Parts: sequence; structure tokens; C-alpha cells
Amino acid sequence: MTRSDFREATVFYILALALAALLVLAVPVIGEASPILTMLTPAIAVAVMICLSRKRRADLAGLGLQRFGFRAWPLAAGLPLAVHGASILLLAALGLTTLLMLPVEAPSRRRTPWQ
Repeated sequence: MTRSDFREATVFYILALALAALLVLAVPVIGEASPILTMLTPAIAVAVMICLSRKRRADLAGLGLQRFGFRAWPLAAGLPLAVHGASILLLAALGLTTLLMLPVEAPSRRRTPWQ
């Protein structure tokens, strides 16, 4: 990682956290939409950084936006699931949470209007 890459990563991190902090302050105004908007702050930070960049086409190519990047999809979906699963299992092993299965009920025998 070059010094320039480190600087860009730092700016992205600070920008994304600043946007999330601004949304936290705006919760009384925004209301229930604030969690959804907070999840969009990293994407907004990337868009702002690309718009402010001098080498936009190279930045888009670096993000892989000119192709689908199917090879990275299993990692992009599997790694967060693995981290989340491992953290839940660790919490359960330490006794800080419990894993409960919700009861499954048999379907009702009543007729529905569309039957």
C-alpha cells in the first residue's frame, strides 16, 4: 500500500464516519429512515471522492465498475457472513447471548379469501 493509497483510505474513512455522525444528529428530523441512510454513507463517501478526484476514469476502473467482477462476489457475500457467524458463536460461547429457535406453528386450516 502506497502512501497515496493510505491517504485516500483515511479520507474515505473519515468522510464516511462524518456523514454517519451528521445523520445521527439529524435523527429527530429524518426519523425512521436514518438507519437506511446511514447504510448509504460509505457509497456516498466513494461518490464524493470520485467526483473530487482528478483521475475519474482510473478511479472507476479501480473500483471495478466497468465490469461485473463475478470472481469477487463469493468473497463479498461470504466474508461478512463468516465474520457475523463467528462473532455470534463467540458471544454464545462466552455466555453473553443465547441462541433461540422460534417455535414453528402448523399452518392454519382456515380458508383464505383467495382459495
